[in-house]
Amino acid sequence: MYFKDGAYLGDYSNDASILAPTTGAEDFGLDHYEPLFFHPPAQWTEYNTFSVTLNFPETPGFQGDIFYFCHIHQFM
Repeated sequence: MYFKDGAYLGDYSNDASILAPTTGAEDFGLDHYEPLFFHPPAQWTEYNTFSVTLNFPETPGFQGDIFYFCHIHQFM
């Protein structure tokens, strides 16, 4: 779930502490967040703060690996 300046950018939720859990919603904010990073890194500071949250429910429990990649920035 992607945030800019403390505001959640999507409508999907699996974390009730942020937004009531949803059914059928798919927008977790990436399409509003990601385009800003096509700008040069020096310009990112103009946008204030960015943050991302990830929720893995304790039940049934997550027992795998997490992989992250960025198709915009090499080596991320």
